[in-house]
Amino acid sequence: MLGDTPLPSLASDPMDRAKGLPQNPRDWPLVSVVIGCRNEEGFIRECLDSIRDNGYPADRLDVLVMEGNSTDRSPSILKEYSERHPFVRVIPNPARITPVAFNIGVRESRGDYIMLMSAHATYEKGAIQRCVDLALSTGAENVGGVWKIHTRRDGVVAQAIACVLSHPFGVGGASYRTETGGRPRWADTAAYGCYRKDVFRRIGLFNEKLVHSQDMEFNLRLKKAGGRTLLVPDVVIHYSTRSDFRSFMKHNFRNGVWVILPFALSPIVPVSFRHLVPLGFVAGVCFLGAASFFSVSARGLLAGIGVLYAVTDFAAAAALSWREKKTLLFPILVCLFPSLHVTYGVGSVVGIFRLAFQPLAWRRLFAVWGDGVKRGLDVVLSFAALIVLSPVMLVSAGLVRWTSKGPALYRGVRVGRYGKLFKMLKFRTMVVDAEARGGPSTAADDPRIVPLGAFLRRWKLDELPQLLNVLGGQMSIVGPRPQVVDDVERYSNEERALLEVRPGLTDLASIRFHNEGEILKGHPDPDKAYDTLIRDEKIKLGLRYVRERSLWLDVKIILLTLRPLLGLSARIP
Repeated sequence: MLGDTPLPSLASDPMDRAKGLPQNPRDWPLVSVVIGCRNEEGFIRECLDSIRDNGYPADRLDVLVMEGNSTDRSPSILKEYSERHPFVRVIPNPARITPVAFNIGVRESRGDYIMLMSAHATYEKGAIQRCVDLALSTGAENVGGVWKIHTRRDGVVAQAIACVLSHPFGVGGASYRTETGGRPRWADTAAYGCYRKDVFRRIGLFNEKLVHSQDMEFNLRLKKAGGRTLLVPDVVIHYSTRSDFRSFMKHNFRNGVWVILPFALSPIVPVSFRHLVPLGFVAGVCFLGAASFFSVSARGLLAGIGVLYAVTDFAAAAALSWREKKTLLFPILVCLFPSLHVTYGVGSVVGIFRLAFQPLAWRRLFAVWGDGVKRGLDVVLSFAALIVLSPVMLVSAGLVRWTSKGPALYRGVRVGRYGKLFKMLKFRTMVVDAEARGGPSTAADDPRIVPLGAFLRRWKLDELPQLLNVLGGQMSIVGPRPQVVDDVERYSNEERALLEVRPGLTDLASIRFHNEGEILKGHPDPDKAYDTLIRDEKIKLGLRYVRERSLWLDVKIILLTLRPLLGLSARIP
């Protein structure tokens, strides 16, 4: 495969980039706004009005409301609204869960940018334009704003809940909840992001197994893939939160559970450290409470934690009461902060117990352990191989430079683990302008191959520089071969499992198609022949490796890879 597209690079300061939106609004990109909606009769009209009146041209908007079989008046409201505003489309979401709604919306979207929205939220005027402008000017894969939390009903308890959910002591480092001003900055997540559409082609859609926390996991996957999220404090989304104590507690408990369950349902660590702090707090207090029956030190430590927490709790409650100029808030806030933390932490404990009885969770645990061992072996083996094979590599590099014009190394952009782009190294075996002369698939009789290139390809010597990729962590000794961006964008959801592991120097498909160039030889269109004769089987073998991977399988693959080079047959186990 060929291709040498430069890796995306972003300035450290989000504002140090080129200009954004064109001056003429007719030239602005089409934006799709995807909204999940189920039983939102009290909110959906106001949400749509905020989009309509936001200032972005209506003919550059594509609003998709994913209707989840509502039992209230939401369907009739949406029908009326879509009839009056052609840019609004209503699409059924029979699964009735958020990740499915978002995925249907992404698939049906027509825009160059996709914004996600909640039915019980509204945009401040200019928010859409601001997000798209910054996405264009910074190159960020995701641009989002901050929540301004409002209550769904009046009352001092409702006001206190809104205060707790937007204060650092209540929600930790969730900047999209606590920021109130300042310049745009890079962050882990932002409220209701504006994504470039190609992001979904590169790293996949939302994880539909995650009934909750799917946006958090998606943004962390984006970060793993090398993408960046830009938090813009002056992009404000007004969010209506639950306003009664029972709903507040129930929601916090559920959030605590769903901080843990994604560990069995996602290929990455699906949460940030701050999400595990309540679990640590509750577990620590329980442990010290039990230990205090036997240890004076435990009693002292427990008392110290209690005093520190109480002081912080009282200080945060006092500051909020002063800010809101309402003394009655103080005792309620003093109770709500620990209620939030303890309920969330207990939910996480329950999540751990639920996780313990899921076989998939144990498989994930062993996979993580095996991945750490494999990475250690990759470092040792690649370093040793670079030393042993350095004479061969130096001679090969010199011969490439001597026998043909151009550099010794070819640096092709490939898609690595979690969709992160990297530059794969090879000894150059083709003419310098090979990309301009043909497609990515290379037959043995391809006229672009230089004389020495055929020899290097036959003995796989052109792949030796990839030992540097292995040493650097972009690749592994064994794993599915890295593919170009265009091919990865064609992956189905099932095929995206290939991105859960590091790409490798060799794998089952490399053994099966060790003579790929000969298979494509004589075909007038090698790219079409590759799709017909090789691609599907190669993907099946890659997925098999992802499912069955183990250190023993890696050893067998390495040994089998050597057999064709020695003129021996190799049968896939």
